[in-house]
Amino acid sequence: MSESTFHYYSQHAQEFADATRNVDMQPLYTPFLQALQDKPNSQLHILDAGCGSGRDALNHLIKIRKYMTSEHN
Repeated sequence: MSESTFHYYSQHAQEFADATRNVDMQPLYTPFLQALQDKPNSQLHILDAGCGSGRDALNHLIKIRKYMTSEHN
């Protein structure tokens, strides 16, 4: 992570989380999940690097059982 990115999120993390928490992400989730629909859950392993507040992880975890998140602080 660049120094400027780190500095920005250190100063604005809560503001960013508050502003994006309730954004409708379904238009992005739909094609992603459709691409995975033919695979059995046992074959689905997703790593969400830079997961932020975990909003996307929560949505996908409901549908996909093996989901790992990572957030560098």
